[in-house]
Amino acid sequence: MLLFLAFGILLLAALLSLLPKMSGRSLRWTGLASSVLILCAILWSVGPVLLGWTDPRLTSWWEVSRFASLMGILVAWLYVCAMLVSLHYLHVEERKGIVSIRQMRLYMVCVPLFVLSMLAAIFADNVGILWVALESTTLSTTLLVSFYGKKSSMEAAWKYIVICSTGIALGLFGILILGYAGAQAGLQEASAFKISLLRGATGSMDQGIVMWAFVFLFIGFGTKIGLVPMHTWLPDAHSKTPSPVSAMLSGILLNVAFFTLLRFKGIVDLTLKSGAWTDQFFLVFGVLTILLPSIVLLSQRNYKRMLAYHSVEHMGIMAFLAGLGPLGMVGFTIHMIGHALSKSALFFGAGELLQRFESTKFHLVHDVLKRAPRTGLLFLAAALFLIGVPPSGLFLSEYVLVGTGLVAHPFLSAAALAGITMAGLGLMRHLFELLFHPTIPEEKQDVPVETWNLTHTVMALQLGIGLIFGLWMLSGQGWPLLSSVSADLLSL
Repeated sequence: MLLFLAFGILLLAALLSLLPKMSGRSLRWTGLASSVLILCAILWSVGPVLLGWTDPRLTSWWEVSRFASLMGILVAWLYVCAMLVSLHYLHVEERKGIVSIRQMRLYMVCVPLFVLSMLAAIFADNVGILWVALESTTLSTTLLVSFYGKKSSMEAAWKYIVICSTGIALGLFGILILGYAGAQAGLQEASAFKISLLRGATGSMDQGIVMWAFVFLFIGFGTKIGLVPMHTWLPDAHSKTPSPVSAMLSGILLNVAFFTLLRFKGIVDLTLKSGAWTDQFFLVFGVLTILLPSIVLLSQRNYKRMLAYHSVEHMGIMAFLAGLGPLGMVGFTIHMIGHALSKSALFFGAGELLQRFESTKFHLVHDVLKRAPRTGLLFLAAALFLIGVPPSGLFLSEYVLVGTGLVAHPFLSAAALAGITMAGLGLMRHLFELLFHPTIPEEKQDVPVETWNLTHTVMALQLGIGLIFGLWMLSGQGWPLLSSVSADLLSL
């Protein structure tokens, strides 16, 4: 019931934003109010399931598992953070005349619909609803990619919708093949398209048909995740959207697509009575998705594109972890949470840098630690968390990758480790140029004195939660909970 209430709140927020008399201030506060209500509804609805206080729930349309509950809470939390940052970010854009009231109305319509689509994809048991929800995330965010109306933004939006929609179409073909396998196993009509019932019928499903279905599912949803070589839309799209939305795209949308793919992986593994076959996909594409961005990242001259390529690399790490069995799935879960917190903080910081220095080019933004010390320090801290410097939780997930991977897959793990090291060094090289390099005549000189604002508060809050999470995991106290939650991924 509370899930439907959450969906209703998001629809109402989008509809209220269409009212012609809503001012920019009213639009921003309406968005924030809806996000807080959504977080409360999600915590009340699925929090007990996540903590194991109540059993997972299954209805005609929805499945509330422990991992889905974790995903839902992450979506709701980042929605609140993005709306808090948007209060400041859009106010500055409006004051400078960069954003009109019409654009702000579009923003406040699309973002709630985007969140609604992600929540529907997470909790859907019917694969038809799941597919429509994932496609809706593309449609609702395409307008946000083209938000500023520049030629480069329009090109990025077209690239985004064409590539992602093509991928989702291939995913639909895989769903239809999987449904056919379910029908052949005795599932009747719509029952062949319910994930929970497909799991129950895996003992009778044709293995060859299911394997072909997974090939299309992997390519289709792998496109949405940003796995190499289907990743080409991601750097353009994530670098052109308003920074609060970039944080949501990198911080949570990629994880939602990943969760969807892992649910289908579970069905295939049950059918084949082993995860070995599907694991090979994740290991090989994981290594490719680590290596290529780590090389390209070195030559980036735009800090938002650099962060986007780093998101691709982290999807590769998560893919590799997903192919390492039960222990790897725990590492996957840790990495997903840590990446969501630190990458969103970095994109929030990138928005602050853009508004202050009026450029995303490295050669036009220097000496940030002196000229914008609050943003610079928070940006540096988030970057250190992102590359896995203890006590970041990402240190533990990458330790799992190395410790488990080098034993089971030494060559692939060595390649992955080399890529991770290269990406980390590349990020820090760019970051030190950004933070410490002296200013040059070509860049903006009259940067106003920096004062603490709402963006800094949200970044600090994200990093504080990341610190607590990392210490909790490194102390071993969080391991039992996340082990039991990630076990869902082995049976979904």
